[in-house]
Amino acid sequence: MSKKRFQEVAVPPPHNWRTTDEDEINRRRARAHTEQFRIANTDPRHPIFSNFCVHSSSGLSYAVEIREVRERQFSCECVDFRINGLGTCKHVEAVLLHLRARFKRLFEAATKNHTPRLDVVPDPASDSLRLVKNGGVLPRPLRTWFDTEGRLCRGAVEEAIEALRQLGALEVPELRLSQELWPWVEARSRAQERKRLRHEYELKVQSGEWPMHETKVPLFPYQREGMLHLAFTERALLADEMGLGKTIQAIAACALLHRLGQAQHVLVVTPASLKTEWEEQIQRFTELDYQLVFGGRSRRLKAYDAAGQFSDFGVDSSVPERQEVAPWQGGHQDNPQSAGGPSRWRSPLPPLLTPKEWGEERGRGMGRQGPALPFFTVVNYEQMLADALEVNERLQPDIVVLDEAQRIKNWSTKTTQAIKRLRSRYAFVLTGTPIENRIDELYSLMSFLDPALLGPLFRFNREFYELDDRGRPMGYRNLDKLHQRIKPYMLRRRKAEVETELPERTDRNYFVKLSGEQQLEYDGHEGVVARLAFIAKRRPLAQQESERLLRHLGMMRMVCDTNYILNPEHRTCPKLAELEKILEECRDNPEVKVIVFSEWERMLELVRGLCERLKLGFAWHTGSVPQKRRRAEINAFKSDPCCRVFLSTDSGAAGLNLQNASVVINCDLPWNPAKLEQRIARAWRKHQTRPVTVINLVSENTIEQRMLETLSNKQALADGVLDLKGDLKQIKFGSGRQAFLAKLQQLVTARADAAKGETGAAKPPLPADRSRGFAAPA
Repeated sequence: MSKKRFQEVAVPPPHNWRTTDEDEINRRRARAHTEQFRIANTDPRHPIFSNFCVHSSSGLSYAVEIREVRERQFSCECVDFRINGLGTCKHVEAVLLHLRARFKRLFEAATKNHTPRLDVVPDPASDSLRLVKNGGVLPRPLRTWFDTEGRLCRGAVEEAIEALRQLGALEVPELRLSQELWPWVEARSRAQERKRLRHEYELKVQSGEWPMHETKVPLFPYQREGMLHLAFTERALLADEMGLGKTIQAIAACALLHRLGQAQHVLVVTPASLKTEWEEQIQRFTELDYQLVFGGRSRRLKAYDAAGQFSDFGVDSSVPERQEVAPWQGGHQDNPQSAGGPSRWRSPLPPLLTPKEWGEERGRGMGRQGPALPFFTVVNYEQMLADALEVNERLQPDIVVLDEAQRIKNWSTKTTQAIKRLRSRYAFVLTGTPIENRIDELYSLMSFLDPALLGPLFRFNREFYELDDRGRPMGYRNLDKLHQRIKPYMLRRRKAEVETELPERTDRNYFVKLSGEQQLEYDGHEGVVARLAFIAKRRPLAQQESERLLRHLGMMRMVCDTNYILNPEHRTCPKLAELEKILEECRDNPEVKVIVFSEWERMLELVRGLCERLKLGFAWHTGSVPQKRRRAEINAFKSDPCCRVFLSTDSGAAGLNLQNASVVINCDLPWNPAKLEQRIARAWRKHQTRPVTVINLVSENTIEQRMLETLSNKQALADGVLDLKGDLKQIKFGSGRQAFLAKLQQLVTARADAAKGETGAAKPPLPADRSRGFAAPA
């Protein structure tokens, strides 16, 4: 196909989600035509119906199998081929272009005639093998193994593969074992191994040979259920509501797999602010060694592959509980193979080890000089941007744990793409908020666990989005089917389901009027937004206009707190006056500690000044505080009775355990309900013994007040998919520009409507007895 001719094939633009399979095939043909590939035939005896190694310009290579040109039966080991259901990919199309150009006559003949080869392929429907033959008589040596329909008629799968491999080499040269056999056999073996391991584990627990709990502190029943779900599902999502101990359950699952001989090393990927939180939990619940990885890239790479060379890092071996060194690498091979398989097949997972084999490997590693080698390696997401491939090569983790995994909710970001390069047999995804805004956030999380589960994005969009005539999303559909699809992988419990003794939680919205200075600034930004919204009704906004719109929406939210965020000369802040009354009442009760959240550090600077004026001790936890210093601030708030207030940006909204606080104050509202619940869950969580009061400071008749309804709608979507609540057949939200304009209209009112705020919806009054604004200890 000439380049000129190919360019005539129409491919829908990226914004059109309504594509056909033919459209998607054409997209892959276009990439095969424009990208650079180096192609080598691994068996030149067969110029067309052969196996090819396709080297891409990125340095990666993939095995392509051409079984039948006429019927378009191909195979490629890339993820796209495995999940797209198209029967092709850019690598296959590149090989076809190559063959058409180099062997024109042979290729033309192949398009008209069947292959002379006999291919043995997996048959998942019957959990067996199938011989693909296109006419002709079955060679005598194969009649022992296959019936006239090509079905395997004797022997176990593994036995048959080994026998057929020898037959192909000696008696039936046209016989080929498909490259699809090896990953299929590997997955089949792993499924059988999981069942065996669980059965053996349960028998040993029942007999008393092994303990019921893998942690120093016994788990609650629901936490033990979570441990078993993670360990024996293999690649799983734990989506418990915030505050139920997902970290503990993941640590216990890792310890269990360690006992079973299936894990020698764990990679924990977590937000930077939570690395020391993991350190604390590992110390509390296990005796397993660990390391926290800090420093520049060269230091990190040394940490990944040092394998016991502790002296190179100046680490005090007398303090094994905090080693900034690399873990021991087990006996993993880069290219594990099934018996008789092609030598170049690369499993994305390490080979299975029996407990005996694992013990031998561990013994070899422990024979080295130096202190105990770490089982857990704790890194942060930003480090994986540069280190993911090196972690695969040097660390070779058996388990990858993604903590606060909503960090990879956007499938197109560099961080997400880097994380999805990590290879391990086991993967634990931990998040209380799998959906924050849209269902494709869940798609991104699940594709890390198993890309085939929800398929390619174009099929996901077809199945679960309602599309308009232009292929733009206008609503959701089939959300009940989406729930059923992810159900085997996901375990989700709410606090109300598992914790009958969880203390009462009271939520209050305190409405505060803007000052005249704030109102003037707010009106200016709202005017810009209104003008851009008017333009957007007539035509799509240009990129510069869209960026300006978002910028002024953000500044409207900032002004709702204080002009000081934008202008250091203006420190007026009505919310501060309201906050002062609350903190004064909290100060009078020495048992009450308070967490104050704001998205903006400048707002917290004003709150810090208020605390100093009230002589209230405080902890400071923001993004500008170094990681190691944050732990000291957290410990001060937990242990010092004089430290009464915890001031935090959203850097402290996830993962921290601050049950000693019983009041949570939000100076401003985040865009989505998940972030709001994450803030609240720092205090309202397992082991909290006091009633918890949540106070939201909301500027009335502003974008903040109108965000309350938006937050409610987003929460309803998450509840529907994850908990099967509400009508899941179809949810409309408008399409493209209309949806955007509707949301904009919901958040911003015309200036003429502002005066109607007094006659609008009634706002809840402040409590007559202000001491009831927060709960006293029980």
